[in-house]
Amino acid sequence: NKHIIMPMILFLPSLLVLLLDQALLQVAPILTAQAFPMQVNIDSSVLRSIQVPNTPSSSFSSSSSNPSSQLIGAIDQGTSSTRFLVFTPRGQIAASAQLELRQIYDPEHEGWHEHSPEELWENTLACMNAVGDAFRTEGLLAGHDPLPPPRLAAIGITNQRETTLAWNRATGEPYHNAIVWDDTRTHDVVKSILSSSSDSESFFRSKTGLPIATYFAGSKVKWLLDHVPSLREDVRDPEKRREVCFGTVDSWLLWKLTRGRTFATDVSNASRWLFMDLKTCRFEKELVDRICSPHDVPLECLPEIRPSS
Repeated sequence: NKHIIMPMILFLPSLLVLLLDQALLQVAPILTAQAFPMQVNIDSSVLRSIQVPNTPSSSFSSSSSNPSSQLIGAIDQGTSSTRFLVFTPRGQIAASAQLELRQIYDPEHEGWHEHSPEELWENTLACMNAVGDAFRTEGLLAGHDPLPPPRLAAIGITNQRETTLAWNRATGEPYHNAIVWDDTRTHDVVKSILSSSSDSESFFRSKTGLPIATYFAGSKVKWLLDHVPSLREDVRDPEKRREVCFGTVDSWLLWKLTRGRTFATDVSNASRWLFMDLKTCRFEKELVDRICSPHDVPLECLPEIRPSS
């Protein structure tokens, strides 16, 4: 196997809040063997201070008659690890779980850095399951019945921001590994864009506030179209192109969490694509075309930009 697996440093991202109506932390068990040990932390004193409902029909939704019992979940999908945390209304961490993330490097291509999209998702589910298990176990250790899985008023997603991937919304399958934010394979893409027009640098800075660089998601979209034949063919096909999704990690996790019902991102993540006009806070076709040429990428292939909460 030519890939090298090793840890990386965590990159601090932005925050996207997913509001769930009576969201229940109770997900299907993960059957995939984990490459790294799970780290689970639980604060017994904080848990005992939470008024946990004793019937499955109770909830911690925003309409709860007991606001002090509302809990917030947070998914932290960083570069080096996945974490899931449950916070009390006072900002105390009631429980958390963390799982290291495999780093995929190719020794034949210096500067390439990838993550497995499926592992990003499976690690998220595994951490959520671990926190749910911790709640149940804590009840048993205290000599009580197992605590029910916590119902959450909302889940926040914080993610490694410019990491980019593409998947098919019909099959749910990724076209390629996620290209991590610090990957430099798009150096030639950047050079080509800069040389295509004398005003390229000033045009993108005035529109997006960003320099044209390998760091941002747009150049990674162009690389994927250039080098992944199945993706390129689907984007060219008038029927299949509607099934193509380009997204950052927040969009991927949100799409998976909602079982494909929501394909969205927030403004701060969208601003790191080179595709978003800062004045309108919308993806602009001219920006997409100047980065991705000669490929014609419909705006429908990009996530809907929404407020963070």
